[in-house]
Amino acid sequence: MQEYIAENFKHNGYTVKLIADHDATAPDEFGDDGIILVTTKNRYFERLHDGKSAPELDDDPEMKRKYWAFPVYAYIHSGVALSLGRGGQFADPWDSGRIGTLFLAKSEWRYRTRETKKNWSAEHYAKVHIETWNQYLSGDVWGFEITDADGKDIDSCWGFYGLDYARSEAISNVPDEPCPINGVGEDIAAEETLA
Repeated sequence: MQEYIAENFKHNGYTVKLIADHDATAPDEFGDDGIILVTTKNRYFERLHDGKSAPELDDDPEMKRKYWAFPVYAYIHSGVALSLGRGGQFADPWDSGRIGTLFLAKSEWRYRTRETKKNWSAEHYAKVHIETWNQYLSGDVWGFEITDADGKDIDSCWGFYGLDYARSEAISNVPDEPCPINGVGEDIAAEETLA
């Protein structure tokens, strides 16, 4: 697969490339047991939990006792987009509909309060989680590569959701000392040029 470079810029004398992460990890593979996205069995976007689909888990009394449940809607037209509401394109009767449920552990989030370990309500975090899924589904996951003036690799990292976040992480990983040019520091090279 061809590399897609979204941005290529200099910072502190180093070259920074922001590159699409075609091998990105799905948000449900992060290992958080307090969040479960489950869908219906379908051919476009399917996530099961212990082999069960959303309709099966929606009726499970144990799930109702332990988790907040948020209905998830999908708009499927040249891609998949998810939402917790039915507004906009998610109201389209042809290309959208309910596709599943997002479950958030009651032990970790309160519903519509801000008294939690992360100061986020379950409803707010559900929206953030769906936004992360949309970034993943639309290919908005990035990596960066940092090289010096000679093209030598300095650092790289992958799996950043959102281009702005990837850019800020890349810049924060550029070394503090200016990049040497042909083995000579920028300040010395500049003095030699002026002489």
